[in-house]
Amino acid sequence: MRDYSTLSPTFWTGVINYIRTSAHGAEVTSTAKKDTLPAMQGVFVFKTSITGPAEMKKISAGLTKVTGKGKWTIDLDDEDKVLRVVCAEQVEKQIISVLNKFGFSCELMPY
Repeated sequence: MRDYSTLSPTFWTGVINYIRTSAHGAEVTSTAKKDTLPAMQGVFVFKTSITGPAEMKKISAGLTKVTGKGKWTIDLDDEDKVLRVVCAEQVEKQIISVLNKFGFSCELMPY
């Protein structure tokens, strides 16, 4: 087994900085116009009333349409049935609307 305590502090600073930047939103810039602002993306966490896979299937198409394929997950083992979404900030109201349309509660959780 390797002894990781011998790695330099510079190595660990690099690892920490990498984790911090990958945890924050990524900037998407347009090459067509240089004067346009980048679209900021982040991870949004919602408390939902979804209880099982059958209910997830109901909202799947709507969430994928709003956020994109593979951009959301629901933790059914969590007591708050947490929905995590990687998306632009202006999409959060559309996400809530999709869940409400199918009769589920959905609220943005502060973190």
